[in-house]
Amino acid sequence: MTSPEFLGRVRPYLGTLGRYRARITMLAAAMLGASFTEGLGIGLFFPLIEYVQNGDAFLSHPSARRAVATLSYAGIVPSVGAFIALIFIVIMAALAFKYAVAVLSAAVHNPLMRDLREEAFSRILSSHIFHFTSGSSAQLTQTVENEVDYVGNSFAYAATIAANALSILAYSSIALFVSWKLTVIVAALGALRYAVSGLLVRRLYALGGKHSQHYMSLKSMLTGIHQGIDVIKSFGTEDRENERFRRLAQAIESNTREMSRVRARNAFFEGALGDGLLCVLVYLAVSRLEIQGGDLLGFMFVVT
Repeated sequence: MTSPEFLGRVRPYLGTLGRYRARITMLAAAMLGASFTEGLGIGLFFPLIEYVQNGDAFLSHPSARRAVATLSYAGIVPSVGAFIALIFIVIMAALAFKYAVAVLSAAVHNPLMRDLREEAFSRILSSHIFHFTSGSSAQLTQTVENEVDYVGNSFAYAATIAANALSILAYSSIALFVSWKLTVIVAALGALRYAVSGLLVRRLYALGGKHSQHYMSLKSMLTGIHQGIDVIKSFGTEDRENERFRRLAQAIESNTREMSRVRARNAFFEGALGDGLLCVLVYLAVSRLEIQGGDLLGFMFVVT
């Protein structure tokens, strides 16, 4: 769809969304706050791990001077308990922002759906009588229910996508801060894993298509028998129909058994691939990039 076409379809709803401009702005701010505090809370685990490993010597390290100065300015003496308390406060703030995101999303989505339904009903009622005589009541119901749901739910989907994108950005920033080289390696290994998983799942998709076709055939057969039972009884073709149904039931069983086998095979290969790539990642991080165990543990927590 080209940009003018997209704008042409969205433009009728911009006025409705504009009524909730303030709430949408607050929602965007809450999303940013949730992403920032969530990333900050995870990022604080790294100095905590360093402090536990190196003790007070970590406080004199150049990388810790800013954190120590910030804690001192707030009147907090650096300690393991202080770091944990600070992390807890940041995590609680992230949860509060996420709560605000959920509340504000509902505060926009619910009245938006109401306005869209009212506008759809008003347009239907003001339409020419031709639209009522040429269409069915089911079409009118679909316009007020399904089509409005599609438009309204798109806002919820957009909000979810935006929140996930901000979370990915925050986690990626932390991973790049720890080791950009290891982040690139993880991205490459992740792309390899998903490419292999895509190849494995193709067979499952094909079997799923056959599964749907078999059940459509089963439904069609039962419908035909119900509608033509008098013909079946008149010509005595019960045995033939039983044989047809038996062959279809066997095909369904065979397809279902093959799907189970393919799922088990995929789970085995994906598990072996995932564990193997994890071992490769740990080897490269420790032996090649010389990343400390604490940093590696925190990095693995971020990327997983």
